[in-house]
Amino acid sequence: MGGKDDPRRGAADESDLEAEAEDGLGRLGGVATALYKGLRDILSNNPELAKSAEDLRRSIRKSPLAAIGAAFVAGLLLALLTRG
Repeated sequence: MGGKDDPRRGAADESDLEAEAEDGLGRLGGVATALYKGLRDILSNNPELAKSAEDLRRSIRKSPLAAIGAAFVAGLLLALLTRG
């Protein structure tokens, strides 16, 4: 029992994958939170960057579709440049 063709083995492997995915997502969330807090601190300590960030927010609110298009194009260019 417990051999290669055991259907219970697939369920255990799937359970392990789910646990690894949850752990990875938890770590990713922690990194994202730390990054957000760090950037917020940098913006609050530099008035020039804070003004630029507010200008960017205003521009995005004024034309959100253009902002989405610009972000898409920037991501596409970055992907093409970093592709092996």
